[in-house]
Amino acid sequence: MIELLDAGVDVHAENDLALWNAVDTNFLLLAQALIKAGADVNACDGRALLTAAHHANEDMASLLIRSGAKVDAQDYAALRAAAMHVASGKGKVFDVILNAALKDRLPAAIPSTAQAPAPDMS
Repeated sequence: MIELLDAGVDVHAENDLALWNAVDTNFLLLAQALIKAGADVNACDGRALLTAAHHANEDMASLLIRSGAKVDAQDYAALRAAAMHVASGKGKVFDVILNAALKDRLPAAIPSTAQAPAPDMS
């Protein structure tokens, strides 16, 4: 397949089906090559990330997220799929997706606006 990419095969054929197949079969090197060639990591409403989460594939999920996969889809399907793996003991992929979803959404520090009251010494 990588030779085909070098020959100019359309990585977007069938809604980037080749990327989804690489994710589904855990072919990380092919997924990297497809992404480098311009495959859309968010094709079909983020199906690639959902598939990585479904397979509890931490490395693939990380690759997709680093490559721009959206983790804030309205239905949070990937997070739900990853959360199911937490319950089954395969929770590292959940951490990858959740950390990406929360990145830049949490304040660096939450300032304290109230001080503890002074103890009553009477």
